[in-house]
Amino acid sequence: MKVGIYEQDHFEVAFTVIRLFDYNDNRITIFTSKKTFPRFQELFKEDISRYDWVIENEDVGKLERFRHLFGLLKKERFELIYLNTISDNHLLYALMLWLLPRTRVVLTVHDINCLFQPDASLGFKSIIRKLGKRCLTRQVSAYNVISDTMLPYLQEKNSLQKSIYSIPGSVYQHRFNRKEIAGYIHLVIPGSIEKKRRNYDEAINLIMEAEQRKLPLRVTFLGAAVDEYGKNILEHLAKTPVSFVQIKYYEISSVPQEEFDKQLDNCHFVYIPSMVETISCENIPEVYGITKSSGSIFDGIKHGKPFIIPERLVVPENISSHCIRYSSFSHLATTLYEYYQNPSLYIQVRDRAIDNSANYTIEKIRAAYKHLFK
Repeated sequence: MKVGIYEQDHFEVAFTVIRLFDYNDNRITIFTSKKTFPRFQELFKEDISRYDWVIENEDVGKLERFRHLFGLLKKERFELIYLNTISDNHLLYALMLWLLPRTRVVLTVHDINCLFQPDASLGFKSIIRKLGKRCLTRQVSAYNVISDTMLPYLQEKNSLQKSIYSIPGSVYQHRFNRKEIAGYIHLVIPGSIEKKRRNYDEAINLIMEAEQRKLPLRVTFLGAAVDEYGKNILEHLAKTPVSFVQIKYYEISSVPQEEFDKQLDNCHFVYIPSMVETISCENIPEVYGITKSSGSIFDGIKHGKPFIIPERLVVPENISSHCIRYSSFSHLATTLYEYYQNPSLYIQVRDRAIDNSANYTIEKIRAAYKHLFK
């Protein structure tokens, strides 16, 4: 089967999709950007040559780029086009697909309300965006979401009764991960430092609470600061007086994949101080776990790690038994102190994390969606 995968941004999710399609005699072409291609190189390493790559020419205008993309799609006659992220120019994508009427198309929906519940503005650009999204949903064959917790809400919006898949954002990689608590607890907060994604004030309050209780933590902020808010958080961390807590952060534009994986391999918990209510494109409200999902969940699944998550955050049922939930930073500090004093408690949740993550192997996902990964 000839498969074309389009991804300009979410390289980690696309990496999983590519690996899932990479079997039998499938021929895979990935359409991506100059900015994202190096991240794929980090992930695939020597296997990068297994696939055909089309790097978008950013030196030409938008219409010329679409003309070139359409020409390639028409020439190659893909049996499946997998649109893993479409964040703008929806009308142009819809027109392009309309001109390829016999092609099966899957669209990954990262923010459900953004796609199906656009803003009520009457401005010209807003009207074009709403029209584009509506046309795009009519041209695709099926939707995908990266978390099965999003399925009920998407089904409510699926008035055209399209097929819906839930292909996870990552797969379990059987990495070395049987850590034990001995002298300290290592928490990793993966992902870019952005206010709309995670509550970093809460993480800082946890650090101060742990310091007061003389609880030895290592807290790694495993992501880059992408805006002024993120830079302010890093400045705050640099000035935070600590003796019992070790803080690690990165003053670079992106964390190298090798370092990212190393920190997750070596941590005890993936700490997700997630926002629950947030906003997406055009200031449209979204709810983590219901209308969108955090990629950090799949960082933990990939590495088979226990999670620390807010009490109200919805996660897949088959990982809930290795999630440590908290109602406040004080509550969390108390829970972590219990694990520090009783390391055997950690071994139990660690082993559940490994067992549960084993539900997310390439083989099991392919088996669940045989008609897609044929």
